[in-house]
Parts: sequence; structure tokens; C-alpha cells
Amino acid sequence: KSAVEDTLNMCIRAFSDNNVDLAEQVEPLAEVISSLRNTLKKRHVKRMQSGTCSVKSGFAFTDCINALDKIADHCQGVAASVIQMNNPEYELHGPAHEKRKSEEEYKELYSEYNQQYVLSVSKSEL
Repeated sequence: KSAVEDTLNMCIRAFSDNNVDLAEQVEPLAEVISSLRNTLKKRHVKRMQSGTCSVKSGFAFTDCINALDKIADHCQGVAASVIQMNNPEYELHGPAHEKRKSEEEYKELYSEYNQQYVLSVSKSEL
């Protein structure tokens, strides 16, 4: 399974079951997906610089990884809405949101997802 597929499934279950605990697990995974996108983009630039990838295929690749990241972002928004419906004081942005991201439970989930969804390294990247 992919990280985006897992995010989407988690989001759908959180929404349909009105499950705040599950909704709170979406954001750390969406952040990991953004990090993976950034890594994939950097690798892509290196391939283009070395001539192993064409500009034309590069646009398609970039469009694809950006679209997958947007799916995760939308899932994050839906999950935040589930949380906010159950807790009107929940803030989507600002200091309270940043404080949540620094909490141990959030960091542990992020770390767990980061280990679960590791990109492989090709021989040419070593």
C-alpha cells in the first residue's frame, strides 16, 4: 500500500465514522507525504541535470507527485473538519496548531509513518 492510499482510507473512515482519534492520525501522514514529495523532486532535478530524464517526462512526473500531495492535503482538511465538528475550539492554523505538532504523540506518529514509507535508493544515487 502507498502512503497516499493509506491517508485516503484513513480519512474516509474518520469521516464516515466521525472518528476523531483516526482523524488526528491523518495530518502526520500527510506531512510525511509532503516530505516524500520534496525528496522525489530533488532526485528528479538530479536526474534531469545528469541527462537521464527528459524535460517532457519530468513534467509528467512532477505533476503526478504534486497531485498525490494535494490528495493528502485534502484528506488533512477533511480530517481537521471531523476534529473541529467534535471540538469547536480546535484551531486549524496558528499557535495552537503549531503546539499540537510539537506534542509527543504527533512526533511519534510522524516518526512511525516516516519509517514505514521509506523511499528506496537506486545504485546511481549512492
